[in-house]
Amino acid sequence: MNKDPESWACVKPECVVEGSKAQVRNVLAMAIEDIALLSEKLLVAKARVSELDALFDRMWEADMRGVERWRSANPGNDLVLPDRSKLTEWLLSERFKPEEGEST
Repeated sequence: MNKDPESWACVKPECVVEGSKAQVRNVLAMAIEDIALLSEKLLVAKARVSELDALFDRMWEADMRGVERWRSANPGNDLVLPDRSKLTEWLLSERFKPEEGEST
């Protein structure tokens, strides 16, 4: 995309009137080129947004599974959303807690 307005043919009304059809065609060609480039960039950005949305959804679902386990083990905290690092610590301690009757 050509961002330097000095390199474009004159697009002021007085120049267009005085300018040639070739100048007008050049300006339009550059504008069409810029639009095509921006459209391509927009498609790439939309694909990235979709990818990040899906990743966020998977992370949220995993977090909520952990929160539900924590809430089940801590009655009365149905409206509490624990700190993520504390939740991870708690989940790991639960996972590696010795079974009853198992010696430590």
